[in-house]
Formats: sequence, C-alpha cells, structure tokens
Amino acid sequence: MKFKNMVSALFMVLVVLVTLVGASAKTMDVGQLPVTIDWVKVGGDVLDTNDVVNKIDRNDAYEVKIKVIADNDGNDDVDSVLEDLSVEARMNGYDHNDQVYGIDYESIGFLSEDHSDTVTLNLQLPYRLDEGEYSLTITVADKLDDYTLKYVLYVEPEEHNMLVKDVVFSPSSTVVAGRSLMTTVYLKNIGNDDDEEGVKVSMSVPALGISAVDYIDTLDEEEATSSEELWIVVPKCAPAGEYDAVVEVEFKEGDKSVSTTETITVVEDANSQCGAIEKQSEKTIIAVAGATQDVTQGEGVAIYPLTLTNDGAESKTYVVEVDGYQDWAKVSLTPSNVAVVEAGESKAVYAYVTALDNAAPGEHMFSLVVKSGSDTLKEVALKANVVENADADAPSKWAGVKKVLEVGLIVLIVLLVILGLIVGFNKLKGDDDDEFDDDEDKNYY
Repeated sequence: MKFKNMVSALFMVLVVLVTLVGASAKTMDVGQLPVTIDWVKVGGDVLDTNDVVNKIDRNDAYEVKIKVIADNDGNDDVDSVLEDLSVEARMNGYDHNDQVYGIDYESIGFLSEDHSDTVTLNLQLPYRLDEGEYSLTITVADKLDDYTLKYVLYVEPEEHNMLVKDVVFSPSSTVVAGRSLMTTVYLKNIGNDDDEEGVKVSMSVPALGISAVDYIDTLDEEEATSSEELWIVVPKCAPAGEYDAVVEVEFKEGDKSVSTTETITVVEDANSQCGAIEKQSEKTIIAVAGATQDVTQGEGVAIYPLTLTNDGAESKTYVVEVDGYQDWAKVSLTPSNVAVVEAGESKAVYAYVTALDNAAPGEHMFSLVVKSGSDTLKEVALKANVVENADADAPSKWAGVKKVLEVGLIVLIVLLVILGLIVGFNKLKGDDDDEFDDDEDKNYY
C-alpha cells in the first residue's frame, strides 16, 4: 500500500513537471516579475515565437523594439508600481571564442500596473556570423526578479555585400592646407554569391569639394583586397578644422553600396598668404600716373590719369572730386566723375587741368578725392608747375604795329587822293590849251 502511494505521488510530480514544460511556448523561462512582453520587432518585423524562420542578414545593424506591460497584481485597492526596470536584448553563440556578439540595454525606470512602455535597442551582427539558427533573448528585470522570452532567428548572408575593413590615411589623418593626402581602403567581398566585378572605391571630402576614385576589376567571394592609392589635394586656403572623409564602395553594377565616414584634420600652412589675400580682397587700388606736371599759363593742359581697381567680390561705385584748384586753374573729369567698377576690373578717370591766364608761375597743389558711398577711400595729392607764357606781350606789340599801319594807310590814301586831283587838274588844263591853239591856227589860215 505504501509502495502504491509512493508511486502515485511520483506520478503526480511528473504530471506537474510535464504541465510546466508544456506551458506557453512564448515563455521559455519566466521569473517572478509581474510583466508581460507584448511584442518584439526586429527591423520593423514582429517576431513570431512559433516560427523559427525569422530571417535576418549578418553584418548588419538592427533596431529591436520591445513593448513591456506591467501586470495587475490582483489587488484592486492598491496600485502597484514596478521600479528600477531595465530591458536587455542579447544573442549568443558566436563561434569565435563563444563570445556574446549582440547585446544592448536600456533602463525604463518605473512602470505602473496596466501601463506599458516601448524601448528601442540596437544589435550589430558581425560579418563572420555563420549561417544558421540563433536565439534572441529578451529580459525585463528589476533589482531582484526578471521576466525572459527567447525567440529563434535565422541568420543568413546577403547575396551581394561588401565590408570596408579599414581606411588608412598617409602620412596621417592630419594634413596641412595645400598639401596632398593619400588614402588606402581595405575591403572584403562578404556576399554569398559569385565574384563582384567593376567595384568602385571612392574617397571624398564633401565640405572641400575634393574626391578620388579607384576601380577594382574583380573581387572573388570571401576575397579581401586594398584599393590603389587615392590621392587628394587639400585646397591651399581651406579653413583649418575637422572634416568628414566619406569612403564609399559601389558594387553589383552600382545598384548596391556600403560606406563609412572617417575624420581628417586640416591645419593652416604657417607660410600661407591666404589671410593676407582675404584681407586684400575687399580693397580698392587707386593709382595716379604723373603726380607732377608742367602747364603753361592761359593755354597749357596737363592730364592726370586716375586708375580705380576693384579688388573686391562685388561691384562698386566710386565718385571722384577735385579740390584746391579754384584760384589758379580750370579742371574737368573725363569720361565722368562717377565710375562703376565690377569686381576684379579697373577703370580710368582723367583729370584735365588748364592754368588760368593770370595764374602765378610756380608750383600749385590740388587733390583728387575718391569716395565710395559715405566712405572717403583716398585723397591723392597732385602738383602742377605753372610756366609763364613767353608770348604774353605779343598782343600789345601787334596793336602798336597795327596802329602805325593804319595811320600809314590813311596817309597813303590821302596822298593818292591829292595826286589824283593834281593829275585831274593838269589834264583839264591841257585840254584848254589845245582849244586855244586850234583857234589861232584857224585865224592864221
């Protein structure tokens, strides 16, 4: 009888154990923590606990989203709160030293009963991961208890995939502006397919607008290689600082690509003139040829060419004024006293100076003032040497000669009139004498 009772007791224990093992397929190991994992998504897909074909690719990063619900403890009079909660996701089984290769963790803090929270974790799968089934373990825990679920994932390699194993800069990742930087890219074909042909490897620094490209004819499956040396020249006046260097590998006829971003540091060349050039770029260059010239009283003209060069980045308008000439000269500006000069161009304004008749011989100072807007850019001092006119008395002398000639002409006219009268009288007298002779002759015969 005692033996039968013992057998019955053992049978009941066995039934209880079988019942526990056959409990929910979703929960493989349940602790005392009163929570429920409502769902788990990997890469946006909800995992199915009854389907082992939850496929993911190796050498990829995945978002793992987990929704956790705090269960009701059955006591309606008191609201329970779970504190110090955390959520962990992990994958084991990496056959290299049996290490954990996918794990992430996040703290929830506290969670009131019948409330939920969703956390997002990240898993990075190595490219060496063997194809096959792996368990993904999700654990919600506080200081003492935990709640665990396990899912089965099937890891498989992609048909076409590349791995950038390393990027090496030479002589280093720090380069002086104006000098060259060499880049070597080490890559491997980790796709589960045939050889990759026409693999394009590029390195670029987008912020500086520079890049270099190399092509690899064929890269066999599981083969590793390096690119040719990719040379770039950092612009001479590139600002010092850190820049993103983007390395990209394109394959499968350009349909697929992988990339990685490194950092290079550009330092300024100690002998660079970029700073001086930048400061000079906003200047206006003003030049005058022949700052001292001779000009003759009353008739001479001196020409002073003024050249305006706009060495800035935008068009500028200049106004030229003349000062200090009013009491000894006349000045005009040609083609105009206003000049519009485009960026990088030059224009000339000519100052024509004519000395007055009564200008004192000797040096006279005057100035050309160049303005742009409300700013006076420069005042150029110029000099004119007024030369005395050697023929200044010629008009008075000519006037005397003219007077003498006029008097002589009048006298000559008077003489001619008198002479004409004399001739006329003489002619009349001759006619009278001829008539008297004729009378005498007639009387004689």
